[in-house]
Amino acid sequence: LSAEKLKELGAARIVTPCELSLGEIRSIHKSCDLEIESFVHGALCYCYSGQCLFSSIAGGRSGNRGRCAQPCRMAYSVEQNGKVILPQQKGYILSPKDLCTIEILPKLIEAGVYSLKIEGRMKSQYYVAAVVNAYRQAIDAYYANPENYQLNPQLLIDLQDCATRGFTTGFYFDGGAEASDIYRLPQEREYIFCGVIKAGRDAEGLLTVEQRNKF
Repeated sequence: LSAEKLKELGAARIVTPCELSLGEIRSIHKSCDLEIESFVHGALCYCYSGQCLFSSIAGGRSGNRGRCAQPCRMAYSVEQNGKVILPQQKGYILSPKDLCTIEILPKLIEAGVYSLKIEGRMKSQYYVAAVVNAYRQAIDAYYANPENYQLNPQLLIDLQDCATRGFTTGFYFDGGAEASDIYRLPQEREYIFCGVIKAGRDAEGLLTVEQRNKF
């Protein structure tokens, strides 16, 4: 009903919250022909969308206004009856896994998702480039042959090589809460961002690269 009302008011696209399931998105798509944009890859909030006051209280910056200080990514000790049951160095108790939907991409498209939202703010150029490239290739492969589409396993490896807390499909299958918890910091894997190509191959086949990191 909310989507139908927004259409009456002139909206052309709606952005769904992370908490909606695929079934709920499919129902919206069937009820009206608005474009649907959904979050498909990146960090998940430990709190219900738009309801977090933790950053405002702890850091004086509102996560609901795009200025989150990410206090949920920090380590905390857990005590019960005055006894530490989880030490701080292991206590990433509020940090959920990252959302990754590349393995369920056909289901998202078939449910009516028109635009894929990928985290980019506060991420490296390498992260953004690698993630967008992986989803772009997967989308193109699906539309080239929907009947026989299979995910290229290298694309998932490319995503795992970015900084990640592990992956979850979040609430798309009515899950997300208990199954998404993970208690560690993001881990960089095999690749690191080393530099920027400033000029293409010359007569000798060499590239000009501006170094941005140790390697």
